[in-house]
Order: sequence, then structure tokens, then C-alpha cells
Amino acid sequence: MIRKNTVKFISEILPVAAFFVTYKFYGIIEATTAIVILSLLGLVITYFSNHKASPMHLFTVAIITIFGGLTIFSKNTAFIKMKPTIINLLFAAILGFGLMKKKLFLKNLLGEKISLTQNNWSSLSKKFILFFIFLSITNEVVWRNFSEETWIYFKTFGILPLTILFVLSQARFILKNKS
Repeated sequence: MIRKNTVKFISEILPVAAFFVTYKFYGIIEATTAIVILSLLGLVITYFSNHKASPMHLFTVAIITIFGGLTIFSKNTAFIKMKPTIINLLFAAILGFGLMKKKLFLKNLLGEKISLTQNNWSSLSKKFILFFIFLSITNEVVWRNFSEETWIYFKTFGILPLTILFVLSQARFILKNKS
């Protein structure tokens, strides 16, 4: 049995690290091939190790595979560069759709770890929606206005730290509003 931390590393960190390293030595098409293959491998390992894969993990790997596949077969790098935009806009849309239907998808995802009132889950969902839209816009600005290498650095070393900073910035709200 593979340890949980090892599975998380293989499924989440290794594909991104391989994308960056492969880009540096071979180029973006090869890097895209690496991230697609390792993301699929990580999903398989996660499934066999845990006997399940989270819907978010399945969704993310599906988008990587679709946009990565389009990039690989068409040799058009715009597809892989749009992937973070599409993923973040879809996350925002899913959370927004949930709010409209009075379903708190963020609560379903994090509710076992965080205890908030319905109103506070709604408020936190709105903050995440705005953050996902911000990431989408930022990705579009970077890939359309800067060099490919700058976009690679942003994708590899910018999106994750921004996400961590955003989540940490919500800790005060969460602690203040625990139910």
C-alpha cells in the first residue's frame, strides 16, 4: 500500500514538476506530454491506492488530458496555455451555479474540516468565485502578453503560491465565523 503523502505527491506535485523540467530541456509540447501522462498515472495510482478518486481530481485530470491532447496533436500551445483559465472559470461557474441552486458545493468539499453557518459558506463561496475569476484573468494576461517562458514560470510557480496565499487569507474569516 502506498502512503497517502506519496500518492498526493505522485498525483499532484510530480506532474507539475515534470512539466517544468521537461519544458526547460525539451520544450512545451514535450512538457505537455509529460504532464498528461503523469496526471493520468497519478489518477490511476490514486484510484488503486484509495479505491476512489475525488471528483475534483477527476475533473482536473480530464481537463489536462483534453487540453493537453489538443496541444500535442495540433502543436498549438494556446490550448495548454488556456487550460488554467478554463479550469478556474469552470470552478467559479460550478460554485456560482451551486449558489444559485442553494447548494453549497464548497461546503460539500470542505465541510468535514471546516464548520461554518450556511451564510458564511455562501460568503466563502463568493470569495472563491472571485478568486477563480482573478486567476483566470491573470492567466490570460500572462500567456497573451508575455513570453512562453514567463507563462511557464507563472503556471509553475505563480498559481500555487497565489492559491495558498488566498486560502491563508481566508483563515481569519473561517476562524472568526466558525459555527
